[in-house]
Order: sequence, then C-alpha cells, then structure tokens
Amino acid sequence: MFKKEGMALLVFMITGCTTTHKISVPKGIDEYAASAKSAVESAFSEPDKFKGKTCSLYVHQPSGGKVTGVEVEKGDVALCKASLVAINTAVKSGHFPDKPESLPERIVFDFKP
Repeated sequence: MFKKEGMALLVFMITGCTTTHKISVPKGIDEYAASAKSAVESAFSEPDKFKGKTCSLYVHQPSGGKVTGVEVEKGDVALCKASLVAINTAVKSGHFPDKPESLPERIVFDFKP
C-alpha cells in the first residue's frame, strides 16, 4: 500500500515542479511580420481566386535594408506569380518594412490564401 502512495506522491512532486517555458521572440519580429503581411495583402489582387493553393517564396533582404530579391521555392505557379507581383508592388510603393537585424537575410514567406 505504501509503495502505491509513495509512487503517487513522487509523481505529484515531479509534475508539480515542472515549469512552463515561455518562448521569447526577438524584438521587432512581430512588428516586421505584421507590417510585411499587411503590405503584401494590400498589394495582392484576387486572393479568393487561389483558395486551397500554396506558394513558398524566399525574400532576400539585408538587415535594416530593402528587399534585394525574391525567388520561388515551391507551389502553385499562378499563386507564386501573383505573390511575386504583390511583394514587388509592396516594395516599390515603400510599404514593405525594413528587416530587423535578428532575422536572417533570406526569409521564407508562405502564401496560403
């Protein structure tokens, strides 16, 4: 009987000591992501036309600078073309944000309208 109670107490003590780890996001990333998403969405025409399709693009952007290139990784050809146009339009209009230093120069953007 004591073994069962002792084991239950041990399990309770171990689980009671665990802590929840909070993942910290480097400063500026949330703002960059929200601003980039908004800029691209406002430049994207007819997103409903691409429902259920996906496209992944690599955006090349030096820290604190503007986009220097965009390349298709994979996905639906028509959606990828529309996504390229939307990113380029957002960049040319000046609405695409500068990249924070904490992000790599090559960033994956996944489009899933």
